[in-house]
Amino acid sequence: MARGAHETRRARAWRTSGLLLVGGMGLSLVTAVLMIGPASGPAGAAPNTTVAPCALCVLGPAGNTVNGSGSSTINVTDTGTGSTMPGIVIDSSSGSGGSASCTGQAAELSGSATVTAPSTGIVGGWCQTPGATFSPAPTQVASPGVADPLASLAAPSTAGTPTTVNVSGSSCSTETVSVGSSTTTGNATIAAGVYSSIDVSGLGTCLTLDPGTYVITGMFDISGTNSVVSGDGVLLYFTCASEDGAATACPAGGSGGWLNDSGVNTKLNLSPGSTCPYSGLTIFYDRNNAEPIQLSGSATVSTISGTIYGVSSELMPSGSSVGLDSWVIVGSIGSMSGSEALNIDYNPAQNATTNCASTSSGGSPPPVSVVTESSGGTNATTVVPQTAAASSPIAGATTVHTGEPWAGSEPIQEAVLGMGLALIGLGELRRRRVRRGAAAHHRS
Repeated sequence: MARGAHETRRARAWRTSGLLLVGGMGLSLVTAVLMIGPASGPAGAAPNTTVAPCALCVLGPAGNTVNGSGSSTINVTDTGTGSTMPGIVIDSSSGSGGSASCTGQAAELSGSATVTAPSTGIVGGWCQTPGATFSPAPTQVASPGVADPLASLAAPSTAGTPTTVNVSGSSCSTETVSVGSSTTTGNATIAAGVYSSIDVSGLGTCLTLDPGTYVITGMFDISGTNSVVSGDGVLLYFTCASEDGAATACPAGGSGGWLNDSGVNTKLNLSPGSTCPYSGLTIFYDRNNAEPIQLSGSATVSTISGTIYGVSSELMPSGSSVGLDSWVIVGSIGSMSGSEALNIDYNPAQNATTNCASTSSGGSPPPVSVVTESSGGTNATTVVPQTAAASSPIAGATTVHTGEPWAGSEPIQEAVLGMGLALIGLGELRRRRVRRGAAAHHRS
C-alpha cells in the first residue's frame, strides 16, 4: 500500500512539473506577443536611460569645425545623466593639442568667446586668444574621438509623391494655405508625408505638424515674423530628390532638403515621437546630405527637444539664444560671432537611444489630402493622410525576454516544450500503471 502511495505521488509530481513547464512557457510567449508590437509599430519605447558618449558630438574628420569669436557662447549642460556627464567631443584631426596659433586648429576661440561643458575632448588641436575661454580646458583624445553613435540606424522610407506647402498672410486665422494645387485659408495643419518644400512666411502665421515622419527634399523655410511652427511626436527627415522629383538617398556630398529657421522672433517648437526605431529623434539628415541646419533664437524662445542628427551637416545657430534640449550629432558648428549663443541641455530620457531596433525602415509616409473646415466664421486647413489603417499590436510582433530563462530563444523553447510534454506523458503512464496494480490487488 505504501509503495502504491509513493508511486502515485511520483506520477503526480511528474505531471505537475510538465504542466508547469508547458504552461509557464506558453504564458511567457503569449505575454510577449500581446505586449510587444512590431519595432516600427505603435508600441511606445521604454524611456531611454543609456547616456550618450557626448552631448555635442562634432564628427567632421578634418578642418576647423568649431569657431567662436566676439562674445559668442556654446554652453553644454546635462540633466538626468548622473555622474557620467557627457560633454563635447570634436573629431577633427586638424592641428595638435593646445596651440598659440589660431590657424588650422579643430577648435578656435577669439575675442571673449566661451565654450563651457562638463568636458571637451578634441582629436586635433585647439586655441584661444587672450580673453577667450574653454571651461574646463580641452583634453586631447585618440581618433576617432567618437564613432557615429547612430550609424546603424536605418533611414526612414522615402516612398510617396512629394507635394509643396506654402503658408503666408498676417495671422493664423486668416492665413493663406497652399498645399500642392489646393489653396484655402485658416489655421494650417499638415500630416506626415513626403514634401518637396515647406514655406512659412508672412506676419504671425502658424503651422502645426501632426505626429509622424516628414520626408523633405527641399527647403523647410521659416522666414516670417512672429511665425510659429509646432509639432509633437515628429521626425523631420531631410534627404535628396531624384531627377523626377521623387525622394531618394543622397550621393556623397549631396545637396538635399534643409531646415532654414531664419525669421524674426519665430518659434520652432518640436518634440520627438516615442516609437522605435526613431524614439527620441527629431531631426535626421541623410548621412550624405551636406546642407546646413539653420536655427535662430532670440527673446522669443523656441523649444526643440530630441536628437538632432546630421553627420555631414553644419549646425548654424544665429541670434542671441538658440536653446536645444537635445543630443546634437553634426559634422561641424558654423562660425559664431557677436553675441550668438548655443545652449544645449542633454537629457537621455528625451533623446534617441541605441536600444531601439535599428534595422526597421519605419514604414512609408502616407499620401495626403486637404480638408478645410469652417466654424464661427474661421477656417482651419488640415492636411490628412488618405489612408490611416491602424496596425495591429500583434502583427509583426517580436518575441522578447520576459524573465524566464527560455524566453526569446526558439531552440530552448522547443526543448522545454518537449520536456514538459514528456513529463506529462510519463506521469500519466505511471498513474495508469498504479491504478491497474491497485485494481488487480483488489480483485485478488
